Amino acid sequence: MNELSKAVSYCILYKTAFPYRIDSPTAAVIGKEETSFQPWVADEWTTAEKKDAEAILQENKEQCAVSSEQAILYEQNASRHWDSFYSVNRNKFFKDRHYLNKVFPELNRVMLPMPDIDVVQSLFVVAEVGCGVGNAILPLVETAAASRGQPFHFVATDFSPVAIELLQNDDRYRNATKMNHGLSVESTVWDITRDDSPPPSCIQGVADVTLVLFCLSATNPERMKQAAQNISKTLKGGGTLLFRDYGRYDAAQMKLGNSRKKQVGENFYVKHDGTRCYYFEEDDVKKLFGDAGLETIELGYVQRKYINRRETSVRRRVWVQARFRKPLEIEKP
Repeated sequence: MNELSKAVSYCILYKTAFPYRIDSPTAAVIGKEETSFQPWVADEWTTAEKKDAEAILQENKEQCAVSSEQAILYEQNASRHWDSFYSVNRNKFFKDRHYLNKVFPELNRVMLPMPDIDVVQSLFVVAEVGCGVGNAILPLVETAAASRGQPFHFVATDFSPVAIELLQNDDRYRNATKMNHGLSVESTVWDITRDDSPPPSCIQGVADVTLVLFCLSATNPERMKQAAQNISKTLKGGGTLLFRDYGRYDAAQMKLGNSRKKQVGENFYVKHDGTRCYYFEEDDVKKLFGDAGLETIELGYVQRKYINRRETSVRRRVWVQARFRKPLEIEKP
């Protein structure tokens, strides 16, 4: 593939002018996270488009790859890079994820107020692995505080001590820790990739729901198996793991894959701030958590085209979304 054809293919895949007016009914396709206006439409990749995307990545692979020595340094300094990321961006980088109960029905128990009943409800434990500064768990905590009759315990963990400190200093977190009506929240630093680092005792084998959102992609693929096993240990029997992360040929991967000195491994890239990201296929996720003893409930791609209003162009985003269940333990006679 020469430079011209490569550029044309990339343009077709990722920078095609949007074929509809921004305010047209076609632009407001109904989806699970529909609002009064949403700047995206559902997308579906053809086999030919996937082959073209792979060809573009392979064509640029040599100039995109970092040296083995540099890849080792990125691994050794992973914690420092994430601490630096949160020190610079604090809680301003990611938006709060208020859509979670719309894509994960298990969270309706948290997001929807309980009826005013006298029946005592059992404690419902929600854990989040890779919580960052709380963009997922804090909206859940806020909503749970308004519910009645259901006691909740939230536990948030992250690789970065800076992220955990920012989370703990958030007013929503502080307010929740002061409440005394069936709601409790705590957080701690946890490196899920280490074989000598089991889950914190507060969530080991007790979580009804464990969230793993855009977390696993930041770890070295060689350590993901151990990470998945550790994450699985947070769940109690019958508990559910809720997963969403970056998918293969996402626009961000294609941008990194067409840059210089960004690839540290197969489908694994380093960003400008030194943090890294892996781009999953469905089978990657299924194998990781299947080998960790979890059963697949749901697994699929979330594929969308996002509109750039000023440039009238489209970014093709790809995520992998899944739900897994930990089997109930059967008592032996």
